Amino acid sequence: MLVNEIIAEIKDNHTQVSSSQKDEIRIMQGMLNDKSYEVGVYAKDGKVGTYSPSQDFRKMQGSVISQVAKISKSEADDLLDAYEYTKSDAATMVNVSKEFVNTYLDTNRKLLLGGREKSNFSLVGKLVPDTTKTYQKKITSSDGIVTWEPGKKHIPEHAGIKAKGSCPVWVK
Repeated sequence: MLVNEIIAEIKDNHTQVSSSQKDEIRIMQGMLNDKSYEVGVYAKDGKVGTYSPSQDFRKMQGSVISQVAKISKSEADDLLDAYEYTKSDAATMVNVSKEFVNTYLDTNRKLLLGGREKSNFSLVGKLVPDTTKTYQKKITSSDGIVTWEPGKKHIPEHAGIKAKGSCPVWVK
């Protein structure tokens, strides 16, 4: 199935914004198998090129197969051209991709996700300091009367993430 068809089907059939491992794998499998799927790559002056995940991934794998199996690059490319990536392959790529993001954010460097037609997202990992938060605590007495009193909750130091996605200059 083509990536754009998968995206449209997911958008049309979901009723709430929630995570779905099944959909993640479907999108990844589509991206690996759909050789026609390309996204525009944008910079401050507008569109500067395109990117095809399937072609890029197959090119990388072709190099690996060629070197490991001691066959020509064109032979390796021909073998890969006929290969259909499985759900298991896609699940592995989703896991590797997620772990790359988690690991890279530990460096405290900004992860640029790249300019696309309507977006220019980036992520930054940050350490959220140890804190105490106050909140209103609901108290229900034995006779059913509800009252509220201040409560406190300790929140230990933990990793956080900051996402940025202001309007790109090429959209303005």
